Amino acid sequence: MKHRYNFFLPLLITFLLLLGCKDNKPIRHNSVRIVSLAPSLTNTLCKMGLMAQLVGVTDFCKYNDEFEQRITDGSIRRVSGFNTFNFELISSVEPDYIFALDSVTMEQWQQFESLFNGTKTKIIGMKHPTGFGDLQDQIRQIGSILHCEDTAAQLCQNIDDKLSDMLPINKTLTVLPEIYYPPFMTVGTNTFIADIVRKAGGKLAVEDDQLWPTVSLEQLVIIDPDVVITETAHSDTNHNLLVINAYKQGHIFVPSVQDWYMQPLIDSAEIAVELNRYLAGMCD
Repeated sequence: MKHRYNFFLPLLITFLLLLGCKDNKPIRHNSVRIVSLAPSLTNTLCKMGLMAQLVGVTDFCKYNDEFEQRITDGSIRRVSGFNTFNFELISSVEPDYIFALDSVTMEQWQQFESLFNGTKTKIIGMKHPTGFGDLQDQIRQIGSILHCEDTAAQLCQNIDDKLSDMLPINKTLTVLPEIYYPPFMTVGTNTFIADIVRKAGGKLAVEDDQLWPTVSLEQLVIIDPDVVITETAHSDTNHNLLVINAYKQGHIFVPSVQDWYMQPLIDSAEIAVELNRYLAGMCD
């Protein structure tokens, strides 16, 4: 069933975009009302200076103190869980635009179409970025839709500038992102985290087409990664993982901000630089 959704979603998203664009009157970004149904999209919208236009976000969206104050005073309402949407609440905030990722199910898209067909609301489905290039395309798309192209272009340039600030890595270093244990779950090659590793100059220790492959400890001992990325310090490592040399030797990189690492964000470029510096230190 999941594969069937993946087949039909691009067609449905295109249809919804056309449906939403049937009214060609531009809505200027300073008067628009926006619902964001993904934390990464909320972050991008805030980075683009559109926090004041947000009227609905998910339970997991966060940004800064001003954002939290807007949640508290009701200027921004929480209208969604993790891919579980309160359609009544979303409708009640009267959005001009709803931004969502392609992880939304076919049934949910159909509910959106049924609820907002014939209204002013434009439903924008966006591809989940699998790399910084995808993220920059997403930023440009949002900028084009909301008429803030210059801001979008500057944010994309900031990402390029950050990613160009890399030290040379003069030997192959394999990197193992730890997502969950037990069982040991890592990332596939076509994920945003994998692109962070590549941009930093590392090589994925486990190359797999699955998004979130699981690997046995016996396999990891054989693979013998040079570096592990995890959210916990070496002292907190599960003792079962100490059979892997990188854990045993403390070759563990902990991102300074987990959200910047786990989500496709503009600030994720900073994590790529941090990892690059860590890997460069192993080359000395």
